[in-house]
Amino acid sequence: PSITKAIKKLEEQMDIILFVREKKGMILTDNGKTVLAFMQSNDVILVGKDIGEQTQVKGIYLVLNSLIRRELVCIDQPIQQKFTTNKGLETMKEYKTYRLTEKGRQFKIN
Repeated sequence: PSITKAIKKLEEQMDIILFVREKKGMILTDNGKTVLAFMQSNDVILVGKDIGEQTQVKGIYLVLNSLIRRELVCIDQPIQQKFTTNKGLETMKEYKTYRLTEKGRQFKIN
């Protein structure tokens, strides 16, 4: 119950729905379906920010974390990529990467 309240509070604060609650359990939200479908069509290791940019999903890391909890996606090895600061300086930055699990590959999106 306290986890459910914490999730609902987070959803309200971020103005995003992480889970659709039904009597039979939780199902994927439209954002979860969008991200999972994108990952299924690009079955490679992906950087979280790139997934967000490509899918235009608000709160991408919250969505990815909800897919991780459902064991549809997992975190992979971080990678280093060039990053340009707002001052125009290039630097290397470490980014988390994500990939589908076997369950995520086989998950049928309605």
